[in-house]
Amino acid sequence: QMRNVFGAEIINALVNGIHFLQIVYLFVVLGSWSVMFAHGYPMMDTSSQVSSYHKYSGYVVFMLCMTSWRRACKAPPGYITENSIMK
Repeated sequence: QMRNVFGAEIINALVNGIHFLQIVYLFVVLGSWSVMFAHGYPMMDTSSQVSSYHKYSGYVVFMLCMTSWRRACKAPPGYITENSIMK
């Protein structure tokens, strides 16, 4: 079904490409955060049950999440050996 919507060439490039999981991660995370920013944050302003610092801490968590994702994408994967696994 996805091949019918996006085309076989695009789906094959995504599945076989090294950036496929990065794109999926961004789609899920940015989609979730956009819903929170658009709908959740305005509710925090009017809520008597949620303190306003949650709004500011949410921005910090978002930036930390994106920063850690970017660093993980830039880091080399390394090699897993018997010596590199903690026992």
